[in-house]
Amino acid sequence: MNEPSFQKKSVPVQRPFDLLHPRTGRIAASENAGEILVTYDGAGPYGARLLSGINRLELSSEKYVGREVLLAFDGGRPDRPIVVGVLENVLENLVSLDAETESDSSPVEAFCDGERTVIEAEKEMVLKCGEGSITIKKEGRIVIRGKEIVSRASGTNKIKGGSVELN
Repeated sequence: MNEPSFQKKSVPVQRPFDLLHPRTGRIAASENAGEILVTYDGAGPYGARLLSGINRLELSSEKYVGREVLLAFDGGRPDRPIVVGVLENVLENLVSLDAETESDSSPVEAFCDGERTVIEAEKEMVLKCGEGSITIKKEGRIVIRGKEIVSRASGTNKIKGGSVELN
């Protein structure tokens, strides 16, 4: 008697294509039990698993909230993110921090996408864009230069000083 022959057919599992590939997200918060909550593409927050090389205690500190992370998804499921790593913060690369030269009086911090940045200089700091600049000097002098300078306030706009000169 001849048995019917069956051919194995692979049936594709219906999953969103992009969840089969890593994507970027952000740390939304950390729960009291050390659970890391992440968001991505407007979804979440979801509790995330971590790779073994990532320090859960460090990642759950307040300074990591808002930091960009690389996520993979367990079985392609959107509710099962895995933090693969923390992406570098470009501002951290712009400001080199040597432990020997770092000032003990105030730490370097940054606000970028919800994070705070304080940049400190020994003598002078210049923020420049095109023909405009803001120069802050050690002795407290601040010089603002530009083709047009606009000062707006929803409340009182005050100018105070030992003397005020207008030309």
